[in-house]
Amino acid sequence: MTDAEKFTSFCEAASVVGSHSDLANHALSSGGHLRGQLAVLRDRYDEFRLCGIRIQGADVPDTYDNLERLLGLRINLQRARRANVRVRAWLEAMSGDDALADFMLGVSWDRKRDAVVIFGDGCG
Repeated sequence: MTDAEKFTSFCEAASVVGSHSDLANHALSSGGHLRGQLAVLRDRYDEFRLCGIRIQGADVPDTYDNLERLLGLRINLQRARRANVRVRAWLEAMSGDDALADFMLGVSWDRKRDAVVIFGDGCG
């Protein structure tokens, strides 16, 4: 895979994250199934992170198409950030162990996949 193809994949993954962030925000606004949207969003973020690892050290040519992709990347990441602010506020308002873990670890954690250890004074 060329550096330009890696960059294209990275930008496309950001677009998918932006779209699924909007869907999670919409689910929150409409009273839909936010937990299901969060699970999908978590997977999309995982794919985005993998693309980000692949692009490290890449030499992306300064072409019009790549500059356009870069602008789209920034727009999609801003979309995701805006939508995820509302989702994070919803998570903060929840109660219980899963809500605490969601708040502390964000949408990227998975109870079945990830080990989480909390230690310190007052932790049970």
